[in-house]
Amino acid sequence: MANDINQCMFTGNLGRDPEKFGGTDGKKARATFSIAVNESYSTADGEKRETVTWVNFIAFDSIAEFCYQYLKKGQFVVVVGKLQVRKYTGRDGAEKTSHEYIVVKLRAPSGGRPKQDEESNPADDEGAYGSYGPDGGPRGYEAPRQQPYTAKPDPRSQSELYDKSGQAIIDDNDIPF
Repeated sequence: MANDINQCMFTGNLGRDPEKFGGTDGKKARATFSIAVNESYSTADGEKRETVTWVNFIAFDSIAEFCYQYLKKGQFVVVVGKLQVRKYTGRDGAEKTSHEYIVVKLRAPSGGRPKQDEESNPADDEGAYGSYGPDGGPRGYEAPRQQPYTAKPDPRSQSELYDKSGQAIIDDNDIPF
């Protein structure tokens, strides 16, 4: 289907400084990096445990340039990306599969990781701290949030909306598709 969605959001800390590729001699700038995504859970015995999942990312063009100029190992980031699965032949001759995410949007809040007791979504923070979007251009701020849609009252009278038995009268103009 043409309207499927391939998008994920991750928060975590960089495991190493981003690696720089290209960006010179007319080659497309590219940066690769990995973040550690930590998850806490409790076992059936009530013991608290933590797991770490390493997620690989590839950034292109101005997002890549932002990555290798401003991101450093250990820094907290919020990344929105789309999954890319590649097959390749390894050095040992075996066919391998790589799962990585193409960076669509990146935020590097200078304040670090949000507090656990806050029920906020890091991607929804009001300010943007080194935020880059899908067009690759820098954004010193996020686009203003749209006002929620408020339905307008129907100007028709009750007798135009309902028949004598109380059933709604629906005509082709009432159906939005």
